[in-house]
Amino acid sequence: MSPRDWTTSNGEFLHSDPGDWWVVGPDGSGRGVDVAEFPRLYEHLSADRYRRVGVVVARQATADEVVVSFEGPMTARAGMWIVTAPPGNSWAVPDAEFRSGYEPVDD
Repeated sequence: MSPRDWTTSNGEFLHSDPGDWWVVGPDGSGRGVDVAEFPRLYEHLSADRYRRVGVVVARQATADEVVVSFEGPMTARAGMWIVTAPPGNSWAVPDAEFRSGYEPVDD
C-alpha cells in the first residue's frame, strides 16, 4: 500500500505508511492498520477477507481526550470508546460502532 491519509467518522485526519494494510469495514469505511499490528489483530478467512480477532481493553471517555494511535492523534469525544490493543496502540471508536463491532469476553 502507498502512504494514505484519511478522515475518521469523527473528523480526525490520520496517516498510514507504505506497507500498512487498508481495511474496509462492512459499512464501506476504510482505515489503515499498521503492518506489524495486522497479524495480531486479523485472521484470514478467504481470498481478500479477514476477520478482526484478539482481545482489547476498552473504556468509555467521560470527557474529550486525545488518544495517540499508530496512525496519528485522535480526539475521543465524551461517550466514545477508547480501545487499546497490545502492545499499547489505542484508537477512539464512536459508541454505535463500538457496540456493533466489539463483543465482551468473560474474565
